[in-house]
Amino acid sequence: MRYGPRRYNRRRFSKRSYGAERASAHIAERARLSQSMAGIDKDVERIFLSLSPPLLELIFICYGKEHGSSALGYARATYAKWKSGSVRMSGVVAERILNLVPLILDKATRFDLVKKLRAAHMHQEDRHVTCAPSDWRSQVAPLVADLIAVSQRFQLPQHVLARVRWVADGDSATAQELLAAAEQDEALVRLQYLEAEFRRIDDLIKTIAGTKSVNHRIELPQGTIHVSITIPNTGFWGWINNLLS
Repeated sequence: MRYGPRRYNRRRFSKRSYGAERASAHIAERARLSQSMAGIDKDVERIFLSLSPPLLELIFICYGKEHGSSALGYARATYAKWKSGSVRMSGVVAERILNLVPLILDKATRFDLVKKLRAAHMHQEDRHVTCAPSDWRSQVAPLVADLIAVSQRFQLPQHVLARVRWVADGDSATAQELLAAAEQDEALVRLQYLEAEFRRIDDLIKTIAGTKSVNHRIELPQGTIHVSITIPNTGFWGWINNLLS
């Protein structure tokens, strides 16, 4: 009699401990998924929890076909708790939802999801150049072209494509191509504005005696170009005369 309660308490404590470990593992698993997927799993979860009844039922049917009746039963039983926030969706379920819900979304929404993935995984380049005010175009333009080429060659990592299968299908592949083209257009537009920017910088240098250099940063979708405009060694007024001549 003396040992019964102790054994019972031990079992109850063990169950609580196991439950806490499971919950902690689910949280860590979901965090890894969100980091890898640039948070679009949370975007898709929000969409899933706000679907109309007919679309929700369609997703449940697909979920059952893909993952079995037991998984479907759990999803149906837990849906209200996910929606209320009393239960957090695990990484396993979130990844399953992430592979189903986008299939019924419009192209614009899927485009935004791919854009978010691409922006998170494309490495932002940093380039530095030092030039004179008279030759900035010839120094900066090749760097812009190089950054554009980097984004044109970029592909989402294989571990992303493996976990989110719809990203590799026709519509999403087209979305990636459109995003690369948009990034190129944006970079070229920003380059066109540089002439006006550098004219302003030239005016600034002319009005501040003793200025030796001006630093400027060009932000592009593909990265940042750090430009240092340095007055030639002929001296400030010598440079002004050269510029005017």
